[in-house]
Amino acid sequence: MGWTVQHRQEKTIATRLIEQVIADQELNGHSVEVVHTDNGKVMTSHMMKDMLDEHGVQLSLIRPNVSNDNPFEESSHRTIKHHRYALETYDDIQHAQKVIGRIIDEYNNRDRHSGLNGYTPSEVYSGTWRDILEHRRAKETVYYATHPHRRPRPRKSVYKPPPKTVEINNGKPLAPETSSA
Repeated sequence: MGWTVQHRQEKTIATRLIEQVIADQELNGHSVEVVHTDNGKVMTSHMMKDMLDEHGVQLSLIRPNVSNDNPFEESSHRTIKHHRYALETYDDIQHAQKVIGRIIDEYNNRDRHSGLNGYTPSEVYSGTWRDILEHRRAKETVYYATHPHRRPRPRKSVYKPPPKTVEINNGKPLAPETSSA
């Protein structure tokens, strides 16, 4: 995920940010195929479109007046706003950058996510979750071998791999479907 805190929204800054995210992904052996965003002037600018075309990235725009068309992005805004380190106001832009940077770092690298079965997003993204799962299960096996009375009959490990896909609201519609019958 790329992020920045600026005094104002500008197409040059946004284009550079997205281009840096694309470059970072390529360095890590990944690719960006689609950028899904709002219909604002910055993200629909010719500068942004040209840069995305140069990199072979598709621009996907939210549907107008559909508040939950980009729920992962909306969820990230809420997470930052309500994180334990978030503040109501910041002293200056450098202070905001520092605090928000810490929040994003904690979220991605330290906070264990129930939706990822206790792994961090970085562990899932990098694939290190496999070693962590093996370590957790090994410790669990040793524990129950040492304390057999705590698990009188065999059962599956409580530790699981992360889910193959992650959905907001467990795949249920975020708003009731309306019919025009």
